[in-house]
Amino acid sequence: MSSNRRGFTLVELLVAVVLLAIVGSAVYQLLVRTQRFSRAESERADLQSNIRAGTLVLASELHEVGYDDSTGAGAKSPDIFAAASDSIVFRAIRSSGIVCRLVTDTIVVDTTRNYSAYRLPVAGRDTLMLYAEIDVTTSTDNVWLRRRIAGVKASTCSASFGSRPGIALATKLKVTGATGDSVWLGAPMRTSEVVVYKFYSTGGKNYLGTYSKTLVGGEAIQPILGPLAANGSQFTYLDSTGGTTTTIAKIRGVRVTLFGTTDQTVNGVGGLGAPAQATDSLRTLVSLRNTLR
Repeated sequence: MSSNRRGFTLVELLVAVVLLAIVGSAVYQLLVRTQRFSRAESERADLQSNIRAGTLVLASELHEVGYDDSTGAGAKSPDIFAAASDSIVFRAIRSSGIVCRLVTDTIVVDTTRNYSAYRLPVAGRDTLMLYAEIDVTTSTDNVWLRRRIAGVKASTCSASFGSRPGIALATKLKVTGATGDSVWLGAPMRTSEVVVYKFYSTGGKNYLGTYSKTLVGGEAIQPILGPLAANGSQFTYLDSTGGTTTTIAKIRGVRVTLFGTTDQTVNGVGGLGAPAQATDSLRTLVSLRNTLR
């Protein structure tokens, strides 16, 4: 028996190859476009997350900035030391709590209750602020005392505070009830340091960075947000009427505007268009604590 077997002609093979090439090119273009789209969306998501995180950090720090009476005469002094369009220098709160033990030149802070801290106090870096009741029969002479911290170590609260764990802060302070330093058990306390937030460039990219001005030996600037566009962080200072001001004593609010950019170039919508760095912006307004109206 014999069978009639017929193969593909050259024309049929050429048509199949052309069709395969067309389909393969279409699939390849689709994959490339999908990859570009996915990378662009990932970069944009990182960009938006970046500026949101930066806004939250700045808002959290600036919400603690305000005015405190450190003279006992009602003359409140601002926590802002320098205010520029691309930077700000201010006293940043690092911890707050309650005095649970008090002796000459040392206070103990309860760390188990009513205590909040960004980090533990550091001697030589942080300033202690204690609320003093000079005369318990009146509130007109109440004052926040500012003292340097000479030492930090573990300790315990007094028996009236349950002998709970605490930290002892060595500082220049007279005993309770002494004239000029009337700090009582249960008095609120805060620790702070003077920090700088500023726009800067390094490695061809822009960042918002921070460093401590009070750290012994100095500190290199550390990036907290970036990359940013040119002039990517802007600070605007507002007075009690909502107008802009450059006078520190008149500042009642700070408006922060951040202009972020993607770390890598991305294509446009749908993965099309020429590659470029995408940008986005976010603005927040912070009112200062204890501001005078």
